[in-house]
Amino acid sequence: MLDWKKLMKGKPFITDLGKNELSPLRYAVWSPLKNSESHQVVEVSETLEGMMEKYKIPQERVCYVVQNT
Repeated sequence: MLDWKKLMKGKPFITDLGKNELSPLRYAVWSPLKNSESHQVVEVSETLEGMMEKYKIPQERVCYVVQNT
């Protein structure tokens, strides 16, 4: 298993917010804050591939919601 801080520290990443009938915006891009170990959301979109390309985020920094049924 990958270490979260090692993988994400100082790097942008994307989270999949899951399907939501109220909003088509599903993916959030998180950008690191300067002089901090924290991140903030900088954009939310319905298109994963577009966000990955725009922010140069590789697949290994895309986090998915896992829904148990």
